[in-house]
Amino acid sequence: MADTFLRSTEIQVERKGVLPAAIPLSHQALNVLTQVRQTMGEAELRELAESILVQGQHYPGIVVALTPSEAQQYITEVNELWGSTHGLRWLSKTYLDEEEYYLVVVAGHRRLRACETADQLLKEGMYTSERFTGSYLCEIHFGLTVDQALAIQFHENRHQQVAIHEEVAAAWRTWRYVRKKTPNMNVASFAKIIARTPTWVRSMLRFCELPESVQRLIEPNALASRVSYQLLVQVARLLEVEQKHGRIFSENDVHAMVVSLIASRIDVKTYTKMVSDRIRDLEEGQGDFLFGSSGDARPLRKVALPHLVRSVHVTIGYWRQLEQLLHVGAFGNTSPFAPITDSAEQAEYSPGSPIRLLIKITESMLELLPHLISMAIRERRGRRKLEKAVKDLEACRAVLLILSEME
Repeated sequence: MADTFLRSTEIQVERKGVLPAAIPLSHQALNVLTQVRQTMGEAELRELAESILVQGQHYPGIVVALTPSEAQQYITEVNELWGSTHGLRWLSKTYLDEEEYYLVVVAGHRRLRACETADQLLKEGMYTSERFTGSYLCEIHFGLTVDQALAIQFHENRHQQVAIHEEVAAAWRTWRYVRKKTPNMNVASFAKIIARTPTWVRSMLRFCELPESVQRLIEPNALASRVSYQLLVQVARLLEVEQKHGRIFSENDVHAMVVSLIASRIDVKTYTKMVSDRIRDLEEGQGDFLFGSSGDARPLRKVALPHLVRSVHVTIGYWRQLEQLLHVGAFGNTSPFAPITDSAEQAEYSPGSPIRLLIKITESMLELLPHLISMAIRERRGRRKLEKAVKDLEACRAVLLILSEME
């Protein structure tokens, strides 16, 4: 291949409004406002800091230089977007070529934190470095707007993934912010702004229609299993269509549905197919036993039984939650099965509530099971097993009576 001869003056690119810089960390000139990434692991930061000490900072951050009037407008819009309370008086001011500016980190906050950690390690004498000199490499852009800064942040985080609950929350706030300024903004255009696909944006919008308490289930939680974001997207997809067909779900209904999914350990692919089948039935005008429609041509037992099984899984999930609460001492020295007399203690997991719940479940089962058994016998299926199950119902009645007496 032919040799190539280049001169630096020929390949150097002048970028209008951008100043490559190495800002000494000791000056504390850089400001960080609320942005897409909310949390950073200390172990991850330490690892990156040690890498910077050995190899230097390879990738510059992006900083915006704002005049005082620009900074005030920028902060106002950031506070509107995130619900934050930043104030200009709390920001560090910098004089650049004797002009007054506020330097705000747009992208590279994680690198900045790692550089600060590396600088501290140098000062403590724990490390020496030939590649890191205590400065933060960045490109200073002049006059960026909040809209431009948001687009940069989302694109930046495509390479270093943000936790899904943070990214979804940020995307939702950004959607509302952008739509307020540009009411005709559509999903496809917004997807380009945040460097995501239209499908991802539609899933995000569905997810954000779930009750906030259900949305939080995708976050790490000490008392419950973390729920897959994609699974909750499918729950939201199902609810969207159910509600179009007249069925209203309370927050407790949605929680019960999610708990049943957790208890059944269902995978996203299987549940997605179940939701698609259910939506197809609704769109074709078919209903089922528990959803109150009458257009389903399948045997009633076959329609009702899956919902009954899911109800059992809801109950299993409740007892698992109760076991976890007992494990961390949520009830103190009081038994959760003890009768209670204070009506103010009728909370979901208060002492006494498990016993009340079990009584209600048993009553409902006693009322429903004979009808299901009768329908199954008419279909001539499992007669002997069902006759034995009828006898077991009598044992359930005896248990129920004992539980009632305990109350």
